[in-house]
Amino acid sequence: MAGNPDATNDGRTRLAKTRLVGALRVALSALLLVFVGRELARSWGDLRAQPLRLSPGWATLSFAGLFAFLVVCSEAWRRWVLAVGEKIGAANAFRIMYTANLAKYLPGGVWGLVGQVALCRKQGLKALPVSIAVLLEMAGQVAGATLALLPSLSVLVVRGDASTGGWIAHPMILIAFAAAIAGAMHPRVMNLGLALAQAISKRPMPRIHVRYRFILTMLVVYAANGALFAAAFACLGRALSPVPLAPTDELALYGAFLVSWNVGAFAFFLPAGLGAREAALVVLLTPRLGPGVPATLALASRVWLVLGELAAFAVATTLLRGSKEPHEPAPTTSPPERPSSSA
Repeated sequence: MAGNPDATNDGRTRLAKTRLVGALRVALSALLLVFVGRELARSWGDLRAQPLRLSPGWATLSFAGLFAFLVVCSEAWRRWVLAVGEKIGAANAFRIMYTANLAKYLPGGVWGLVGQVALCRKQGLKALPVSIAVLLEMAGQVAGATLALLPSLSVLVVRGDASTGGWIAHPMILIAFAAAIAGAMHPRVMNLGLALAQAISKRPMPRIHVRYRFILTMLVVYAANGALFAAAFACLGRALSPVPLAPTDELALYGAFLVSWNVGAFAFFLPAGLGAREAALVVLLTPRLGPGVPATLALASRVWLVLGELAAFAVATTLLRGSKEPHEPAPTTSPPERPSSSA
């Protein structure tokens, strides 16, 4: 029996569009990396005259900070899973997160999250609560990183005159910004955004039913973890810098990394924000550190992060082989923290 020609044509059209979008994503990442490489090439003479060095002590400290950040991320996500009524152990959460994590480098940028939900389903967890936990984890990381970078804003906007960007770091400005982020994380606000997204996309969206007090606690955790992550990168910068860095330069490294991290998070259509994060680092650090060093640090940061994620993947697969932890189904009674949209 002959197939439906219209359905076949529609399928081919969708496949062609998918391939085109994928090609555009790869091209954009490549273009951004070319920009970073161009900045590196332009300052190659300066780098040869004053080559980068490697301080083993600072490098070791940066990798230790990076791995601690990854461990906290997995535990924070586990807390979200528990808050939405599912049950998962700490080792199991680490295995699931970092077994699926490297898939984010595939074209599309969402396969790591899809894999995370799929692995949870194999463990008997429900897809919808886990998806909500993943959504909350993403929002918490972005909000926490934004809060953590606030003290470094004045350093990032300075262009020679130290007073130029001082008003941005005024305590009242920072407090207002922090309050706005905390308000945006209220369940009612996030659910309003999800409802709007549902109306626009015509696709069902999950709703968030977690206590606001719990969300604020997690926001503090994410801010502290973001600060740890950025401090680890600053240690990497200190490990590679050919000259001693001033405290303001180290603070600029700290803040620029957090900004670039959020840029990569919003550039979700690129595999792991590839290219976007590196370009953001170059743009933010070049006025302070000069050409060459920011481009080198941007590329080194990607290698540093991938090595950390590979280490987490190795630990996850080791735990997977040695695990005898059975999955415990979600309790049929009310979870310890009953969902609520109010404080």
